[in-house]
Amino acid sequence: MLGKQPSLKAQQAKAARMEQLAAESARRKQQLEDAQAAIPALESALKSAREQKEVCSTFDNHLIGFYDEIDKRAKGKSLMAATDLIVEHANSIVRDAKDLIKQDVYVGRIKEFVSAGDNPVYPDVLVTLRAVKQAVDRCGPRLEEAIKRLNWKLVEARTIASALRQYLDGEGEIPSKAQIETRIGISASTWFDEAYGHSSFKLSRLDSLSIREYLTVGLTTVEDGE
Repeated sequence: MLGKQPSLKAQQAKAARMEQLAAESARRKQQLEDAQAAIPALESALKSAREQKEVCSTFDNHLIGFYDEIDKRAKGKSLMAATDLIVEHANSIVRDAKDLIKQDVYVGRIKEFVSAGDNPVYPDVLVTLRAVKQAVDRCGPRLEEAIKRLNWKLVEARTIASALRQYLDGEGEIPSKAQIETRIGISASTWFDEAYGHSSFKLSRLDSLSIREYLTVGLTTVEDGE
């Protein structure tokens, strides 16, 4: 005698549950792909920001030396025209500043000295160099802040990707902070719920985000020198 067959209602409930699990798995896999795709983009932007900061520091060092020399010459020589070499050097500094600090509106307003006609007097050269120096002084802290932000976003991306991989490999088990730290050696504390001595990943938080947009917003302006 055959055993009792599941009722139609039970069969429908099981089918609905299987469909729900399949949809959940597909959603998590897509989220994992988005998080993984953000990691190389963040790494590239972070590398670019660090390189920009190094160039900014080197440029600042060069600018200080030239600025101090013009400052000495400008004192008591307000009507003396700068030499061709000084003007050429000042113009090259203006060009370099525009290439390096693209998002600073005040750098965009700095003009090179026109080669035709009389050369500018030293105080005028000094005013231009001071404007460049102020822009460079703004550049360093802005890049430092961008580096900190990108570092944090990279930690978040790696945490999210590792948590999703752990979740999918563990067949629906919510990852703990300890598990994520074991996988990658880092963690983003804001992505874990702390309760009763146990921390679990905030998986449901992902569903309120466009993960790729959340992790990579602003990368273009950083790479352009923002």
